[in-house]
Amino acid sequence: MNSSKPFLSYCRLEGIMLPNGRLKAILILFAGVLFVALGIYQVVVSDAWAGGGEWVTDEMGNSKYVITGEGTTVNVEESELICPAMYDPVCGSDGKTHPSWCGLEEDGIAVAYRGECVSDEDSEIDDLRAENDFLKKQVVDLMAVVMEQLKVIQQLAAQMVGVGDVIAKVN
Repeated sequence: MNSSKPFLSYCRLEGIMLPNGRLKAILILFAGVLFVALGIYQVVVSDAWAGGGEWVTDEMGNSKYVITGEGTTVNVEESELICPAMYDPVCGSDGKTHPSWCGLEEDGIAVAYRGECVSDEDSEIDDLRAENDFLKKQVVDLMAVVMEQLKVIQQLAAQMVGVGDVIAKVN
């Protein structure tokens, strides 16, 4: 981020855009990042910034602050998006987890669903773990049966020792 760029002169708190002079929260400007006491917002300001900007809502209901130059109109495609630095993960159409929906469409990525991505590989691993747990249980159950059978064989062998001695003496 280029720290020589001008800082945003408006901040939106709880849906209200307030000029810096009326902003009640403590603001700290440092290297292109605006910190608000209620949360941290990363601010990226367009080189074309001169007269401020305005909040616009896209067709999906997502709000964005669009930077406009003095005497220009809002152009969502050409304006630079300002995204809050927050973690509200979404799974993108690229199959990767993104920190939030903000900025995805500018990168040509759609939101597949809210939350972290669950890849096919993850579900395959979960399936293998479940199968592994099932097989472990079967092996443990089988070992218990084998141990019981070994005890019976040992008891029979102990009884047979006496019979074997008698049979050997008869022959």
